[in-house]
Amino acid sequence: MPAHPVGVAAGAGTRILGSLLSRIVILDDDPIAAKVLRAMLAPHASRVDVLERTAELRTAVDEGCDLLILDLLMPEMDGTELLRSHAPSARAFPPIVLVSGLDDGILETAVHLARKLGFRVEGALRKPVALADVAPLIERTSRRRTGRHASYGTLALEPPERVLEALRGGELFLRYQPQVELDTGRIEGVEALVRWQHPRLGELTPAAFVATLEAHGGARDLAEFVVSRALADLHSLRALAPQLRVSVNVHPDVLRDERFADRVLDALRERSLPPAALCLEATETGIVGDEPETLHGLLKLRMAGVELAIDDFGTGHATLHELWRLPVSEIKLDRSFVAALHSSAKSRTLVGAMIGMGGGLGARVVAEGIETHDVRSALQALGCRLGQGYLFARPLDVATLRQVLMGTLPV
Repeated sequence: MPAHPVGVAAGAGTRILGSLLSRIVILDDDPIAAKVLRAMLAPHASRVDVLERTAELRTAVDEGCDLLILDLLMPEMDGTELLRSHAPSARAFPPIVLVSGLDDGILETAVHLARKLGFRVEGALRKPVALADVAPLIERTSRRRTGRHASYGTLALEPPERVLEALRGGELFLRYQPQVELDTGRIEGVEALVRWQHPRLGELTPAAFVATLEAHGGARDLAEFVVSRALADLHSLRALAPQLRVSVNVHPDVLRDERFADRVLDALRERSLPPAALCLEATETGIVGDEPETLHGLLKLRMAGVELAIDDFGTGHATLHELWRLPVSEIKLDRSFVAALHSSAKSRTLVGAMIGMGGGLGARVVAEGIETHDVRSALQALGCRLGQGYLFARPLDVATLRQVLMGTLPV
């Protein structure tokens, strides 16, 4: 297979892709710490405001800001209490970064709690805050803010019948995010990501419509659409990259349907593609257990040569014994572990253990959500070979991906 190195996404590692955030708000009662942090953030925002009292927070959010930096230890109310009190309106809050001088374990648990409460948490900073730790968080926030498509969390923007109509009416399409060798940047595979070209709202991410489809009987139709479209694109792309494979996310209920396995194998034959060119991804929690239907569907596909990946590995509730019994060919490390690699010794230990486990099971390990060179280097040091994320490329339409594979367009 010819080498297809992926260049760093435009602007990665620079200030913030040339685009200032409009306003950052810092909530910290320590005037010295707040002053230092404000100086670090000033080059990245048109305005940086410091609040010393929790009572001022709601007004600041209502006035609008792009990022909220929240100290966990406030005298009137600690950060977790503050977040719990605002949980009913979490969706109205900007992305949050938690800051504390407490140990990593406490900080990581606070991040987990905030996400469970519905807040968008970009990450955490340990006091004393270092400039090297601030830059990746600002860059990530800026990328989300200036992204080309809209993201609406898990809000149901349209009624179920309209979403089903979009699926059957050709309004859904695919983008592809490269999976690359961390040492060389060579593209080894791509993940197919479904989008909705909404006539009024523009391009929507899966969070805006997939849950509605799955809740109203559209999971199998969606999976079959994505597999069919992805294999059609892969058939033409393999003329440029003969060993390229495509990964497709599948709802666990679909894997229990024997008809789905048959249709996947038929689609591969129709395109004259080897079964190993397709990797089906399902979450850890969704595919563990002893349900005969699930095991039968997985075995049928794996015996035919189709690959199976556990997505968001480490975030489910599977026991090691259950994972050992699954016919897994790939493990995808969840981005929450990956993003914390540069700042958390605990995350480095966990990720290193998961990489070792994957190798012991004979499975590929792919790290998701790589956004900085530091994280890439940390993964390489831990022995991870493959990864994907904005550091390498945003999700691409098939025409752009074809140009990248031809070497005529850097990412």
